[in-house]
Amino acid sequence: MNLLIVDDVAINRKLLRAVLEAEGYDILEAGDGKEALASMERQPVDGIISDILMPNMDGYRLCYETRKDERRRDLPFIFYTATYTSPGDEKLAAASFAVHAREQLLKTENMRLLFSALDTMRGSVDPVFCHALLDRAKEFYAEAHADCDGAPETQSQTLRIGGAVVAAKLIKSPHPVYPPDAKARGITGTVHFQAMIGHDGKISDVELLGGPFALYDEARAAVLKWEYKPTTLNGKPVDVITTIDINFALNR
Repeated sequence: MNLLIVDDVAINRKLLRAVLEAEGYDILEAGDGKEALASMERQPVDGIISDILMPNMDGYRLCYETRKDERRRDLPFIFYTATYTSPGDEKLAAASFAVHAREQLLKTENMRLLFSALDTMRGSVDPVFCHALLDRAKEFYAEAHADCDGAPETQSQTLRIGGAVVAAKLIKSPHPVYPPDAKARGITGTVHFQAMIGHDGKISDVELLGGPFALYDEARAAVLKWEYKPTTLNGKPVDVITTIDINFALNR
């Protein structure tokens, strides 16, 4: 099976390629959406795994262009990052998500994404979907409000969600195994991750932010076994993004 990895950061492509080739997949690479479209014209693929924020053509546009093509309408398409560089990027991402994955958005437990999308949709030309988002938001916060039927606003305003927030609490954190090869070579340091703490307290969407590559596999394996008492908003568990550091040190 051929998979196309699309990411403008070479080390990210290398890491994902190593993982997927170990699972038996044949891998193609592209540095942005335009390169990905050109690559698919040269060689068909069975699925796409794409970053979101990229130069020339981002992941959302790539998804749109892929779905427009009758040949690729049903091609599996996976986004593997949730990183935005600015509030403007986050608003654009929420709007794009609403366009391309409305059903998933209306089921999401990710409060940050849900309310960001609702903020984007107020005063929308699509009041039906805006009201559907608002109904979903009220399941979490009864006083949620958005002017779905009014004119679009020209200035950004803050959507107040308020409520009693209780932060996640770590309850299980197995230590990683020190990779024998890295230990023999004296490699030490800290591996930095971004990850999702789900409403069930489990870790998912683990993304490497930095650190010695030789320590990555064991660090990630340990983090995926961590468990939390989840964050709650008004007594209801919700998904949150967090950062996790795994330290490796040799005893001298």
